[in-house]
Amino acid sequence: MEKKNPQPRRHHYLPAYYLRGFSPTGDGLYMIDRDSEKIIGAKTINLANQRDFHVLDGHAEADPQALEKQLSVLEGKFAYAQKDMIAGGFMNPATRSMMIGFLSMMRMRVPAIKEHLATSNAEHIHAQLTNMEKKGLLPTPPEGLEDVLAAKNLQVVMTNSSSLEMMFGMAFDLEVLQLLHKMRPTLLQAPFGTRFITSDQPVTLYHPRAHKHLGVGLTTPDVVLGLALTSRFAFLLSNEPGGPISRLAPQDEVEEMNRRTILMSTKYIFTGENPEAVRPVLKKYSGQKFGFQYEKVSKGRRSGWLHSAIPVGPELRYAFSPASEGLNG
Repeated sequence: MEKKNPQPRRHHYLPAYYLRGFSPTGDGLYMIDRDSEKIIGAKTINLANQRDFHVLDGHAEADPQALEKQLSVLEGKFAYAQKDMIAGGFMNPATRSMMIGFLSMMRMRVPAIKEHLATSNAEHIHAQLTNMEKKGLLPTPPEGLEDVLAAKNLQVVMTNSSSLEMMFGMAFDLEVLQLLHKMRPTLLQAPFGTRFITSDQPVTLYHPRAHKHLGVGLTTPDVVLGLALTSRFAFLLSNEPGGPISRLAPQDEVEEMNRRTILMSTKYIFTGENPEAVRPVLKKYSGQKFGFQYEKVSKGRRSGWLHSAIPVGPELRYAFSPASEGLNG
């Protein structure tokens, strides 16, 4: 009897090859829990993954693991482009384009985005059901089930496929990619003795006049996107004028990039060395969250949801100030 090949079930939301780039040995990293500050050493293959994270459910798919397998092929192409950019900078336009696509994907394929989309969309649909019920637009429930089928007692659950479709749809949206291509790319190299780190929300969002209640967009002046590629290299996109550049980063710039990475994390930070250095930053910014957020807003009988991308700002500059207004772009 022919033995079937086992389906991949542990899906990496950060590619395994990407994680290996932060390991001094190539197969081990420290993982720091943001909430408890607990430090765990583990093999890279066992980190940054969730069971069936990319599984296609909710419809008749021939292979529920098809997306995971397709991503493995795509990640191979990204890995090659990353090596090419590190070796030659931005000399190859095709490589630069691939790495911009990689940054966009890494921004959207993480658990924080999936949870954000699943929760906000479920609440939005539930609110629509409630509104339709009030207007008498829903079918009359069978006798005896009026209370069970009342909108207030219904739970809306999004399929994994619907969240994945939105995540990767936003990552590879043509308009988004065009905006990213208009930004100025910078390749940073860490000096000897310093290292970049990464997290479970690895693409950082920074603005020098950040405010904890105001989001920013890709076209917002002075906004900066960042992604540590390995422990030695990081990739930035900014709205500064000028063409692509590659340069050696001073130590304080590496430390600043790591601070942004720590603050953008949702649950976990990953580093190959000196995990204790993460704890002071976690203590200093305890309770502050950054990245995609949403909140329900109401005015009279009307309500809606406000989605924002909250950026990291300079050292502890998150109090309201007149300069903080008007950042949305």
